Amino acid sequence: ELKRGRGIGTYCSVECMTGSRKAKRIDGVVTSYLEEMFLNQLTENNLINGMQREFVFRPDRKWRFDFAWLKEMVAVEIQGGIWLGKSGGHTSKKGFDNDCEKRNEAVIDGGRILHFTADQVRSGYALDVIKRLFRFSTEQVKSGLAVRQIERLLGGFK
Repeated sequence: ELKRGRGIGTYCSVECMTGSRKAKRIDGVVTSYLEEMFLNQLTENNLINGMQREFVFRPDRKWRFDFAWLKEMVAVEIQGGIWLGKSGGHTSKKGFDNDCEKRNEAVIDGGRILHFTADQVRSGYALDVIKRLFRFSTEQVKSGLAVRQIERLLGGFK
């Protein structure tokens, strides 16, 4: 559990609490407060099956996504600290250009990339989007229920 304070696994400044600063956790995973919050939401809702943290999809460019479901080709980026007014990292021109290139290359490769802000993680909006994206369980797909539901939804578009 992340707490406000000093030391490994804690966060002590506004930058940290927004998720903009990374910290080395005891378990060795490099993460942010927002990423941990989102992971907890996913875990509580049984949405971590097949999910990979810090997925590197282009090692030559060191491009990675905060969360990825490889089978579904879905990736999530948590955008922390976007409102702090600093020009650095992902908010600089070069950083933003690099992020755009990374997202475009992932889409060309067939991926679907979702981006969420701190407020969207805190409000539960990010979790709701993931739930809607993965609304059909494996059991529903195997039983054919998901196919029948999709056919019913698309019935008016024939």
